Amino acid sequence: MSATTTPHQEELQKTQMQSKRDVGFEPRPELLMAARRGDWQQLERLLATPQPVRDVVVDIEIEEDVLTSGEAVTMAGDSVLHVVASSGDGEEILKSATAIHGKSSHLLFARNKKGDTPLHCAARAGRGRMVTHLLALATPARAENGHNDGGKKVKEFLRMQNKRGETALHEAVRLGDKDMVDRLMAEDPELARVPPADGASPLYLAVSLGHDDIARQLHEKDNALSFCGPDGRTALHAAVLKSKETTKMLLEWNKDLIKQAERSTGSTALHFAASSERAAGPIISLLLAAGPSLAYQPDNNGSFPIHVAAIADRGNALYTLLHGCHDCAELRDAKGGTFLHVAVVEESSWGVIEALNDDVSFIGNMQDNDGNTALHLAVQVGNQYICNKLMVNRLVKLNLTNNKGQTPLDLSWDMLPIYYGSVSNQLFFLKCTPQIFCCSMKELGYMIGYEMSVLHLVLAGGIPSTKGCA
Repeated sequence: MSATTTPHQEELQKTQMQSKRDVGFEPRPELLMAARRGDWQQLERLLATPQPVRDVVVDIEIEEDVLTSGEAVTMAGDSVLHVVASSGDGEEILKSATAIHGKSSHLLFARNKKGDTPLHCAARAGRGRMVTHLLALATPARAENGHNDGGKKVKEFLRMQNKRGETALHEAVRLGDKDMVDRLMAEDPELARVPPADGASPLYLAVSLGHDDIARQLHEKDNALSFCGPDGRTALHAAVLKSKETTKMLLEWNKDLIKQAERSTGSTALHFAASSERAAGPIISLLLAAGPSLAYQPDNNGSFPIHVAAIADRGNALYTLLHGCHDCAELRDAKGGTFLHVAVVEESSWGVIEALNDDVSFIGNMQDNDGNTALHLAVQVGNQYICNKLMVNRLVKLNLTNNKGQTPLDLSWDMLPIYYGSVSNQLFFLKCTPQIFCCSMKELGYMIGYEMSVLHLVLAGGIPSTKGCA
């Protein structure tokens, strides 16, 4: 280490040298500048100049279409053609692409570190003329065996996928460029069928980005296109999070999409809609009309769409589900809980309570695998609001015991901190003479914590307790 080089600088130099070795990269600033500027004459001169031999070049295995050592001009592994493809699509830039192709035609199909070809780069940058130009260059480049298979090879070029499983069509869809989509699909009408490597199909991408016009364009070109999305999702999963119109469009194209579930969670499109703030009742109604049994399909955790709606506190979704499938109110999850149980535990009870009416109030008496009713759980989590709502409902029984033989009042006593013991005489008094306690439940709301739960239960009058008050 020299006297003018600090340890930090030396380590930085080593890191930079290692990075160059890892990507086969040696800086060629003149070539990069010419590519960026579209100086095709300078490019021709530089490409014709022999490059110095590298110190060590040992290639044991080289993948097809991967840049060889010395061909990358950026740390991202871009070739000079990748750079030109994304730099513009004026006449000088197009001539530069032609000049590069004339010297090194294989670069047209070369991939950078992300697996992108020059066509990916041109499409991502919105260079429509460059996309057309590269497709024209690809035709003779892959038809050199004397057979008229140029069209077939152009399709192979178009279908090349990067490491995300995306083709150039994905980039055109992402930009919302209808002209570019038309150009790519004209060369290969089945391009939207290319199965992504567990990624998003062009249609899924268009729907998820809200590009309904692009989605229609893709479907008009090929009605047998892929509806696939990541992790087993479909374009319908994305549609229900957008709008009623998009959902209706997808169902008209492929009604069977309602049956498909996300691989990791088992969630159907109805699970997604039930949890979404944007997915109003009309979207859920569309799904139920297409497949009523969808409301009875659980996810991998045993939760039905109605449980998901309760967890997310989506009152409108709950109302629509209960109206369309009344008996789904009785569905239980893996823990034996109804949608009311999970709403209490998740403390998302406002929308749930609004959806409750006398027709489904009976679920307030349903007990989970531990024997707890929703009121038991409300006491455990200290949810005063839902305690109020449940206790004033004449159909809800207040003296049911769980598997431990505890009523909700028993749980209230168990939850009281020791220093609240001094209120026991007052509670006993209130229990014995509730008629003289004239303040309302709202006024009681000024009290806090678990003391409130006990007072509410006491004021309900004569609730059996295995422990007593005194």
